Amino acid sequence: MLLLGFLGGCLINTELYEQRAKELTDHDGDTFAQQDDCDDDDARVFPGADETCDGRDEDCDGDVDEGAVDAALWYGDTDGDGYGDRSDAGVLGCAAPRESVANALDCDDGAAGAYPGAAETAYNAVDEDCDGTDLTDVDGDGYDAEVVGGGECDDGDRGVNPGGEEVP
Repeated sequence: MLLLGFLGGCLINTELYEQRAKELTDHDGDTFAQQDDCDDDDARVFPGADETCDGRDEDCDGDVDEGAVDAALWYGDTDGDGYGDRSDAGVLGCAAPRESVANALDCDDGAAGAYPGAAETAYNAVDEDCDGTDLTDVDGDGYDAEVVGGGECDDGDRGVNPGGEEVP
């Protein structure tokens, strides 16, 4: 009779036993039981997992996409020319912050007309194309124009320059 009472007691707790067994089971094979795993149907989601830019909480900390391993580096583009400021250290994130782009190629982020490939205006002391210099040798003969302190008197003719030969 004692045995029957013992078995009867076990049968009363069957539901609790099954619930506890379910909580202690790892359904997705990520080595974390359901009670510790915030998504026990996805093996990529578990405490300590790498976050990725996908709008999900892979590491079960309640935050989405923080410290994502595939986050991009974004650079400020205050002049809106599509080129980020070279001097900007950048910000990691899954989405671009306002006024930011994914490159740091702009030599003057305060001037929308200055960016890699922009048309260079000669003799204005501005490096519009971001090549590191202003256009001071229009004819490309290696001599800067007089207007910017060079020795070239005719910067529109390659044959006329301080190193050229005099033609009688």
